Amino acid sequence: MRIGIVGCGRIGARHLDAYQKIGEVEIMVADENEVAAKALADSPGVTAAALDDLLDLGLDALDVCVPSHVHHRWIVAGFERGLHVFCEK
Repeated sequence: MRIGIVGCGRIGARHLDAYQKIGEVEIMVADENEVAAKALADSPGVTAAALDDLLDLGLDALDVCVPSHVHHRWIVAGFERGLHVFCEK
């Protein structure tokens, strides 16, 4: 399964930790702060992606971990791509 995490702050890091415990999950992370994305991608099975490219990487699901005021944009974009979308709000 390929999961994209958009937002690499505290919540994105928590979700990444949970996905890694599942095993056999390939994870792509992206953030407008590329340094944060690269830092989060510093573990096996995790790849940093450019924010604009995340939805073009053959994902099965999108985990939205950005600030609340940006949720709608990412949720709609994920649904338009036919992805399963996870958002806690």
